[in-house]
Amino acid sequence: MSMPNLKLASATGVLGISLGGALHAAEPLVDEPIQVTTFELKDGKKFAAVAYAALGKDDLKSYVITEPSGTRSIILEKEIANRKKETVAFVDLDEPSRREVLRQRRISTAKKADAEAAAAERKLISDAKLKESAYRAAFNKFNDELILATDTLAKAQEIVKNTPVDIARADARYDAAKTELAATGGGGYPPPYARYTGDASRNDYLRHTMIEAAEDKAKADTSKKEAEEIIARTQEKLKKLQDRATQAQKEYDAAQLETRALEEKIDKAEHDRLTARSGLVGKPAPQPPQGEVERAPEDPSTPKK
Repeated sequence: MSMPNLKLASATGVLGISLGGALHAAEPLVDEPIQVTTFELKDGKKFAAVAYAALGKDDLKSYVITEPSGTRSIILEKEIANRKKETVAFVDLDEPSRREVLRQRRISTAKKADAEAAAAERKLISDAKLKESAYRAAFNKFNDELILATDTLAKAQEIVKNTPVDIARADARYDAAKTELAATGGGGYPPPYARYTGDASRNDYLRHTMIEAAEDKAKADTSKKEAEEIIARTQEKLKKLQDRATQAQKEYDAAQLETRALEEKIDKAEHDRLTARSGLVGKPAPQPPQGEVERAPEDPSTPKK
């Protein structure tokens, strides 16, 4: 059986990309503008959100928004007077917002690179397992053929071994029937062999037995010759099958080792990516205490109630 040409992509290159994904995210990012959604409340306060998510419904429907600085706030929908999307230049952001935007961009870039690396690694593992399966199928095929050939050889050798016994039994049955038939005179033998006269049906049975024994002897002899030919062919084939099965076993074992080694490299690459990304993330903006809703800073000129 000829194995298909299974080529596995170089793990070194892909794993290099895997580890390089997070490192690539550390490169200086272009100061691109950011897209924000400005929520203007009925009291005139404004919130610039780079991301937001709705929760609740009816009068309790609200939005959890994330501002450029990373600060999260919750606003009720019924308090919103207007919302609009706009582009804000990076240089127009305050320093905390610029730091947070750069942090988020580093995270986003690292995640994208990591996702691409993970997809490539999954492809590598899939190809390795496919190759392993092909070698396993080849080994199973050769092994099955080897078992069949071994069984065929054993049966042929058993036939050759038992042929003398089968021939002896056929000869014994033939001689016994011949002797009895001669004693009855039904075989046309002259005295002193014919001692008594048997009935015609018995004589016919004895003649049939002699014919059957002779046929069995001929069949046993023919089976022996055929078995000897099978033994010669099978012994020649058996050596080749043993060599092929041994080679297929080695290839299957090597493919298994290759898959395990690749899985270990990929696990290490994933760990290295996570370690590299953790160094890029930095600290997020401080958040208000749990259960407390953060509001935009009040205008000092607004009289307090």
